[in-house]
Amino acid sequence: MFSNKGESKIEVVKLDDELKRLYVNKIDVLKMDIEGAEIEAIQGAIKTLRSNNVKVMIASYHIVNDKRTSYFIESFLSSLGY
Repeated sequence: MFSNKGESKIEVVKLDDELKRLYVNKIDVLKMDIEGAEIEAIQGAIKTLRSNNVKVMIASYHIVNDKRTSYFIESFLSSLGY
């Protein structure tokens, strides 16, 4: 969808929900570089990360709210056993 200002609106879904919708039961690798939205993306993949032995490759050098995303991502993944 496009607004009058030329902006795009895109529906966003959790990775867990989309994999379920597509009947994907297992993934081996999760790779992402989504320009600072990595935090929200991995928060939507908790079930996937917990139930699979996923190799994770995440670009985490972005600055969001004056903080590097790497700090949150490392802590978050560590809390899931990575």
